[in-house]
Amino acid sequence: MALALAKNVRLYADCQLFLYDLGLKDEERAELEANGVTIEKTAFDEGTFKLNSKGNIRTTHKIDCIQHFLRTYSRSVLVLDADALLIENVVSDLFPHEREIVVTYRCNRERKPHILINGKINAGVMAFGAGISDDFFDEWKEICADGEHTDQSALSALLETHVVLERVGSAQPYGKYEIRILDGNVYNDVTCRTGKIFHFKNAGRQLNKRLGFTSFAVVHRIFPRLMTGIVALNRRYQWFVWRG
Repeated sequence: MALALAKNVRLYADCQLFLYDLGLKDEERAELEANGVTIEKTAFDEGTFKLNSKGNIRTTHKIDCIQHFLRTYSRSVLVLDADALLIENVVSDLFPHEREIVVTYRCNRERKPHILINGKINAGVMAFGAGISDDFFDEWKEICADGEHTDQSALSALLETHVVLERVGSAQPYGKYEIRILDGNVYNDVTCRTGKIFHFKNAGRQLNKRLGFTSFAVVHRIFPRLMTGIVALNRRYQWFVWRG
């Protein structure tokens, strides 16, 4: 999936690509590097892959990966889960200024109590400015120390101490930072029908999602303009959407 995402991003933007290695095989690492992906690695707790009492995978390694990147490269960063695909060029829409954090409020399908308990944002698409200090990440990690919070429930809880996450499309102050909240229906679409970024959520753990990701990635790579156009029309006219 990471290789498919790298090829997908290359269709739209000449970005420098980095992947944090949580267990790649040598041949996978070599193929990614051959496609211009810089492989990074940082220490992470094995507990990051464990489920909490509500059945949510904790994925707390993301915090250390983002912090490591900002300290190593001193550059702002757009963070994507490997099971995401760009449908059109949204890099300039998402990329943050130096003291900005960009998050996506959950799309309509995820706005249910049993899902929102794992956070009001979906951390599959985020962006962090180069000026975000270690103090912010320390606070984020501290919330996760209870063994129950996931990366996104902890980030949601932390941000909600200063901003209203339901104000989609807003930019709100958070101390010396600014929090920009984008619409998940557009920038983090887990229904994979109308968004500018499709997020095949849980594709790493569910075969049907993985097959959907793989099939779409191949067709989109062959016919990028056609697929972008079809999705844009569906976004506009709402022919084939999730309802419920």
